Amino acid sequence: MLQGTRHAEFIALSQIMSKYPLSVLHETDLYVTVEPCIMCASALRQFGIRSVYFGCANDRFGGAGGVMSINQDRSVDPPYPVYGGLFREESIMLLRRYYVQENKKAPEPKQKKNRELKTEILPINVKNAGMPIEVATPVLGTRVATATPAAPDTPVG
Repeated sequence: MLQGTRHAEFIALSQIMSKYPLSVLHETDLYVTVEPCIMCASALRQFGIRSVYFGCANDRFGGAGGVMSINQDRSVDPPYPVYGGLFREESIMLLRRYYVQENKKAPEPKQKKNRELKTEILPINVKNAGMPIEVATPVLGTRVATATPAAPDTPVG
C-alpha cells in the first residue's frame, strides 16, 4: 500500500498495518533518526499516530517544525506531539558517516572533492511563534515543557 516511498516512516506504517489493525496507531509512538519530512508528517497525522520522537531536525524538508509544522495545524486531522533532539549529536553523526561513503548501488558517481567527515555540530536555532516547545532529553520518556523559543538542541514540532 505505501511502497511508493522508502522513507522510514512509510516503512514503519506499512509493517505495522500488515500485522495490526489501523487503530493501533493511536497508541503508537514513533522514534526516527531525522525529523519527518512534510510528506511523512502528513501521513503520520492522517493515520493518527500518537506521537513522534526524532534525533535531528530536517532543515530542508522538515514537516514537524524544521520547515513546516504539519503535526500542529489545527485545520485538518487532530494534531500529534513531536519531541525533537533525542540523541541529536549521535543522529547527526550517523547521517554524516552514511553520506561520506560511496553508494555502490548508484550509477557512475561524480567525484566529490575534499570528501571528509565533519565532526563539529553547531547549535540549533529554534523558530517558534510563541508556541510551547516540548524538549526531549536523552533519557527516554523524560520531557520538560518550556515556552522559550530557543531551547538548546531542540527543534520545534
